[in-house]
Amino acid sequence: MKKIIGLLLSVVMLTDILAGCAGTPADNSGTSTPENSPAVTYTSSTEESTYPRTYTDSRGKEIVFETQPTKVISTDWSITESLFIMDYPPVASSLVEMMSGWESMKSYFEAYHVEELGGGMSTVNLEKMIELQPDLILTTAYTKEDVIEQYEKIAPVAVLSREAFVEREMGIREIGKIIGIEQTVNEILGKEKEQLVQYKEQLSEQLGDKTVMFLSESGKVISFYYGNVALHYDTEKGLGLHAPKSLPTEVKTENITLEGLSEYNPDVIVISSSEEYLKELEKNSV
Repeated sequence: MKKIIGLLLSVVMLTDILAGCAGTPADNSGTSTPENSPAVTYTSSTEESTYPRTYTDSRGKEIVFETQPTKVISTDWSITESLFIMDYPPVASSLVEMMSGWESMKSYFEAYHVEELGGGMSTVNLEKMIELQPDLILTTAYTKEDVIEQYEKIAPVAVLSREAFVEREMGIREIGKIIGIEQTVNEILGKEKEQLVQYKEQLSEQLGDKTVMFLSESGKVISFYYGNVALHYDTEKGLGLHAPKSLPTEVKTENITLEGLSEYNPDVIVISSSEEYLKELEKNSV
């Protein structure tokens, strides 16, 4: 375990840069979501969306929006992150407790009130959803079909493809299309690309050819991300980090044990986790 903890300590700079990549909430009056007013009032200065709008999701299902959605629920952390980046916070999300502890997300959860829906995509609090009366629920193709059917009894549901879940820019653009702020998304991504050039240079200087593996802990279950299109490995759209040679190129997430990490033997490990779990890792003898 000393090896993993040592590696974690060696990537403080890396996690700071990744946090910076996510940015901070804009100071837009009327956009933040106070506790007593969950609906978002969003006005873009650079575009006017025409309504009604029809959006076709990854299932091929058409969703007609008479007006711009103002009470959006997210069932996945990646969707929530994307909405934050757009300054279009959801009224509720799964995994709020976990995400609010991430360094890259703290400022958003301090700025916006987001209701907690509980566990992951398939274990959210349906009663809380009904109570909030959303006008749109965003989820991904990883969500089970019977769960999506439950969501559709509450509000219109837009299902993002698995590719949009993994390929960050694709996901952000798709969400922007759903809520009618495509031009705003173009501007946001343009600024991000400028920042990425600087971050890639800094990381290249610090890490060189070292391989990096990204882990996520939830409920003491560790999962890892792989596939060369992932933001951290993509040389064109991402940070251009080096993946362990044995890491599969297929885009996917999987659970893994600490012992299983030896198969990949990364030089650097970055893990998103609660402080409590990290303390447990320090005591682990692996």
